[in-house]
Parts: sequence; structure tokens; C-alpha cells
Amino acid sequence: MCLRSLVKIFPLCCGSKTRKAASSSTSCSGEPNRVVRNLKNSSALILVAGKTTKSDGSIHADYQYDCGLAVGQLVIEAHHRGLVAHQMTGFDKAVAQDVLSITPELMPVVVVAIGTQDAPEKLAGPLLEREMAKRERLPLTELVVKGLPA
Repeated sequence: MCLRSLVKIFPLCCGSKTRKAASSSTSCSGEPNRVVRNLKNSSALILVAGKTTKSDGSIHADYQYDCGLAVGQLVIEAHHRGLVAHQMTGFDKAVAQDVLSITPELMPVVVVAIGTQDAPEKLAGPLLEREMAKRERLPLTELVVKGLPA
């Protein structure tokens, strides 16, 4: 089965209606509303939805994996072009489905903001602290269950 038939892309930055839809779809998020903030500042905002059933009508249990694969490729391409991609799942999927008239067999999975990197100093409080914090990767011994060389 072709991935193209299972993953659908909805550009949200093409006009005021789609920007309003994106804003509405994120208004029920309990955390700092990253989607709305990125909506104002990103060059592109994309909603990715997956088809929850296969062409034969059976359940497509792996639709989120397919969406992740598509978004991964999108992020690699954005980075290759010198852009930054920020993936967000903290939005009201039912509202997005309603406002964007997404058919019931498609389930919204992620919104991706794509644009250029901005100065972290424009952030404040916990967002600035998180952005400036040192990032440490987990050691492989905490990630690999079996097969690490001794």
C-alpha cells in the first residue's frame, strides 16, 4: 500500500480562513499555546492527518507511524533547505477536523511549523530557560535493550 494514500497534508498558512482554523484548532490546548505562537511567526504551518482505515475497510493500526515517517522526511528536507521544523501535537484534533472539514476517515496527528530560526532572546520565562538549557543525550546503555558492544 502506498504511503501517499494513507497520509494527507493540510497547509494552514494559505489564507485567513486556514489561519483562523489553525488558531481555533489549538485553542483547547492546556499547555502554553505553541501552535498559535508559531502560527504567527512561521513561514508555513502544516497539519498532517492519517487514514485510519485501509482501502479494504480494515483498521489501519499503523497510521500514526506512517504520519511520523512522512513528517520525518519533511523535517529532513526543511533542514536541508536551511529551515527549522517544529512538531506539535498539543491541539484539539476534533476542532481541527471540524473547522478544516477533514473527513472522518482521516485523523489529525501533528501540526508542523516550518520557518527560519529566530533569536531565543525573544522568549521569556520558562520558554527561554528551556530553549537555553543544556541538552544532554541519554547514554546508549539506557536506550539499547540488547546488543550493545561491551
